Amino acid sequence: MCQNTTIENKNRFKCIIKGKKIMPHYTQQGDISRIPDGSRLASYMHNSKSSIIQSPVYGMGSPYASPIHTRGGMPTNPYYAHYNNDMVSTFNNSVSLSNTNGDQSSVYLPHLHSPLVSGIGNGSGNNIRSQQHSSNRDGTPSSSGKPFVQENLNGTTYFFNPGACMESGNNLMVPQNTTYHSNQTPNSDISEGMYQYIELPQSGKYNGFGPIPSTYFISDDLKGELTRRQLAINYHLDPATQIFNEVPQEVDKYRLLVPLNQIKIPGIDRPQQSLTEKTNTYKCFHIRDNQPYCLKRIINYKNYNPKKMQCVVENLKKLVHVNIIQLKEVLLTRAFSDNSLAMIYDYYPNAESLKSRFFSNPNMLIDNYPSKNSRNSSNIRAGGLLQESFLWNIIIQISDALRVVHGLKMGARSINLCKVLIFGETRILLSNVSVHDIKNLDQNLNVEEAIREDLFSFGFLLLQLACGRVNILQQQYATALGMVGQNYSMDLKNCIQYLINYKIKNINDLMPMIGARYYMQLGHQQIKIDTLENELMKEMECSRLFRLLTKLNCITERPACIGLNENWSETGSRYMLKLFRNYVFHQHNNAGQPWMDMAHIIGCLNKFDSGSPERIQLVSSDGKNVLIVTYDELKRCFNQSFDELVKAACEPV
Repeated sequence: MCQNTTIENKNRFKCIIKGKKIMPHYTQQGDISRIPDGSRLASYMHNSKSSIIQSPVYGMGSPYASPIHTRGGMPTNPYYAHYNNDMVSTFNNSVSLSNTNGDQSSVYLPHLHSPLVSGIGNGSGNNIRSQQHSSNRDGTPSSSGKPFVQENLNGTTYFFNPGACMESGNNLMVPQNTTYHSNQTPNSDISEGMYQYIELPQSGKYNGFGPIPSTYFISDDLKGELTRRQLAINYHLDPATQIFNEVPQEVDKYRLLVPLNQIKIPGIDRPQQSLTEKTNTYKCFHIRDNQPYCLKRIINYKNYNPKKMQCVVENLKKLVHVNIIQLKEVLLTRAFSDNSLAMIYDYYPNAESLKSRFFSNPNMLIDNYPSKNSRNSSNIRAGGLLQESFLWNIIIQISDALRVVHGLKMGARSINLCKVLIFGETRILLSNVSVHDIKNLDQNLNVEEAIREDLFSFGFLLLQLACGRVNILQQQYATALGMVGQNYSMDLKNCIQYLINYKIKNINDLMPMIGARYYMQLGHQQIKIDTLENELMKEMECSRLFRLLTKLNCITERPACIGLNENWSETGSRYMLKLFRNYVFHQHNNAGQPWMDMAHIIGCLNKFDSGSPERIQLVSSDGKNVLIVTYDELKRCFNQSFDELVKAACEPV
């Protein structure tokens, strides 16, 4: 810290800093009229007062130093505010000095020179935020940028730009109620040791200058989707309902069963299904890891053969693919008062069948698709039909999954609108893969027949989606294919035609028809990965600040406890941290209203976490204590205090 630097407050309170020891004492207010004529400092003192910026109230009764931002729009960057450089370049802050009779005079200080403001300052980070002095640690003016002139008045050292005082008084001041908007591009100057979140580059269509997205918090769309999934995972049955008594509370190692077919899960509509059907689906939680799983129950299972069952289950466990819901284990249970077979799968919250997503009325053509205002509007084109790119997306994902299934000499036998699920907007999942083999252990598996059935079912599924109709009879295939040819490309029509006419014997034969569309799908996935990584980086920064705030609140204003002094939280380093907390969170404007500026809060916390050498002024609530400290010193006090707290918590009672 600088040596013998003095700061005058408006209540004539002076704080002299020597090294790291702060010795406050009262002095008499210096007379401004004693400034020598012709002094450059005099030009700052005697400018017109008509357009002075009204500063917030400081000193007695106010716990804060001068503001670091001019009130205006909320800055979009979380670490520093964006201002118009042309406007800020002539900005001079003012500090009101009051004498004993209440009269006020305004002293103009040098230009706002904080690295928190983008494009201003020399980037050294050694600035006193409250008083706006630009100097190095040894007390000398910063050498970068324009040279500053040094003048002393009553023991107080002022640094200012010699060219600024040559301008007119109106240019040196910003009119009252001036608002700076936060849509300016930041400069590359960032304070030393300061965090800055920068998004990863993405490949996509250039949209020009539009509304600036959130640069710190997760996007609303992604947050909404993840919130709906969490609601589905955490949903439990109401004990007052009848269905609660019909479902067992525990099945082997799984508990808290929730039927997925009979109830409405938040954020998704499911078709009704009776408990008397041969297969029921439940959500459950494992007792040990407390992770959600999907339990499929086969009612009154009678074809149990331990050896054949073990062989089939071991083969099914080998099906590890992003488009296949993996089987975890199979177990027999009498928890449902019968011989039920329970198959445990991974649980995908809010995943729904293609029939549930795209077909509301199975007897209607085209009109059965959702409206443009629904969540599926991105996959629906103008005529109400599905986008061809979305259909090719389905082809690529299902064909890739079938390639793995057929490669293990197995058949899926579950390619239909009810068994193929869609998770999120575009991810396709095959459920109930080879469940037919589990239900019919006494039958010998014909692999070629199973593969042939899968390929036909695949083509028929695509025909249903392309035509927008569920019930298509065999004699209507030609008409349906003609409709596909009218609305889509010939490549898609030929792909469907070859599948339903058994012209494709192997799923790999479908790859030449997909062609370069595979690369387009790969590019879309890369863009999605970039987007999710950017959102993850935002949450990583939020978690870092959360840990910082947790430790800070464990220290400040802690009541007396074993292992700590009774006044531990109000003395020494803890008192300094308390003032810093007030400086960050308890700012107010000229009218005494709370100043809710997220950019100020996040910027201060980031500098505090990184130990920036920038200096700030901390003032007690009664205005009798003023501290000039750096973020680096605050961080050392913070770590020392938290270590003392942890040590006291670990000491034996």
